[in-house]
Amino acid sequence: MERVFTEPFNIGRGMQATLHIDSGRVSRIHVEVIEEGGAWVLRDAGSTNGTYHNGERVERVSLSGETTVRLGKDGPFVYLSVDAPLRAGISESQEERAVVPTEPEAKRHPFYDGTAQQPAAQDTQRQSDTYSSSANGATQHNTGPVSRGTGERAGGSAPASVSQVIRHYFDERKDEPAGERTMMIRQAFQEVQQKQKLAYGKVIAGVAALLIVALGFAIWQQFRVAALEQSTVALFYEMKEQDIAIAQLRLLAEEEGNDDLAAQLDNLEEGRRRTAERYAGYVEELGLYRRLTPEEREIYRVARIFNESEFTIPAGFVREVQEIIDEWQQSTRFQNAIRRAEANGYTRDIVETFIDYGLPPEFFYLALQESNFDACAVGPPTRWGIAKGMWQFIPSTGQHYGLVPGPRVEQRVPDPIDERCDVPKATDAAARYLLAIYTELAQASGLLVMASYNWGEHRVSPRLDNLTPLEVVQHDLEGIPQNPQERNYWRFLSEHRDRMPDQTKDYVLHIFSAAVIGQNPRLFGFDFDNPLQRYLEDAVASPIAHAPPARP
Repeated sequence: MERVFTEPFNIGRGMQATLHIDSGRVSRIHVEVIEEGGAWVLRDAGSTNGTYHNGERVERVSLSGETTVRLGKDGPFVYLSVDAPLRAGISESQEERAVVPTEPEAKRHPFYDGTAQQPAAQDTQRQSDTYSSSANGATQHNTGPVSRGTGERAGGSAPASVSQVIRHYFDERKDEPAGERTMMIRQAFQEVQQKQKLAYGKVIAGVAALLIVALGFAIWQQFRVAALEQSTVALFYEMKEQDIAIAQLRLLAEEEGNDDLAAQLDNLEEGRRRTAERYAGYVEELGLYRRLTPEEREIYRVARIFNESEFTIPAGFVREVQEIIDEWQQSTRFQNAIRRAEANGYTRDIVETFIDYGLPPEFFYLALQESNFDACAVGPPTRWGIAKGMWQFIPSTGQHYGLVPGPRVEQRVPDPIDERCDVPKATDAAARYLLAIYTELAQASGLLVMASYNWGEHRVSPRLDNLTPLEVVQHDLEGIPQNPQERNYWRFLSEHRDRMPDQTKDYVLHIFSAAVIGQNPRLFGFDFDNPLQRYLEDAVASPIAHAPPARP
């Protein structure tokens, strides 16, 4: 529809505008058409989105002939034409006429974008208005119908996008004049932002407070765990002190047969049981065993059985034990030796004897390493003579513990008459020998006991030729304080490893790893159960002899 104006007029979104265009891109009063010096001029009325002519933002445009402007950078187009030079006397009641362009005409228009729809006849007046002046006036055209409620123009102009709305109201030209509605929206947005910032600030402050509390708790927990570990290790060495006192009193009581000493021994053992219960509670609270694999749990349990602290096991030791376990798994030696011991009744004798002497029954595996449970085994010649029997006593050590050598003592052949080949007698002698090392040299360190049993015989030094095997060990332990905290296998490995023969270190690893497998042979791929278990259940073990942690 064309509309003719003969007087100045304005265009905008507001209902007070002479020509109303319902578009979010258009300000309430967007432009004004006025006369200046006898000519028509279009002037921007301080719009928010500006007025564009030939793609550039302008403040004013002189009108002559046909002129196209755009209200906003991406708003509706307005077409204006001046039919004749400005002159007075045109009637304000000049007739308005409606014109609906045909589709071909619309397509020929330079601003047609291919999306124009032919309006229904009954909607022509609502959807498409074109306003023209007479020969003396200015003619204004809009680009097409306005879609009410969606802000879209059905004549082909694209709908406003979210990013365009953001640029219009919140980003673009905030320092330039804007309409009342735009300013109200911006102010409301600023107030919402302030409230959001305040709310976010409270949330951030709350989260920060929680993080501080969590960090403080983590630090406190770390210190608490460290303190508990120190207390646990200190309690462990307290148990070892009790073990040494019990072992010494046991030896004295057996030598003298004194009933008063036997009563004292009972009291010491009861105190040791209570200490062991406290220690087990600390270990449970620290959750040490829960962090381990099933195989590692068995390694740690065996360390505890042999009176070594689980909390000071070197990482390298665990790896070395796993390597030796692999060796046992690749051989039939372990299972064949266990079958021999069981078939000949050696297992029960060894377990019961060691329990009687308050020693860990797992020293059973020392005989496996020494002789594969061969009662008449014969060792290689040494400077102290030829070792014989299941426990491989050299002649002098055997005699010291009451074992009479046979007539073939100097020959490398089996000698059934030699008491070192008498399993019950030799096992009793071995238990007393181990107990002496346990109390005098190793300070209740089971692994240091194993090492000492083998050490002297393989320490090669001309200066030590005149010493007995145990005297050699004593010589090599000189300078190490004689208390459980200083004389333990882990500390010896870390600080004095060069003093011990390599063969002895390997010897300890093989006994220890065999004891680990023996705890749960099926876990390691063997088809039998713990060979000691049924004999342990039949015996009442000393607290020294068997106090491993419960299985998790």
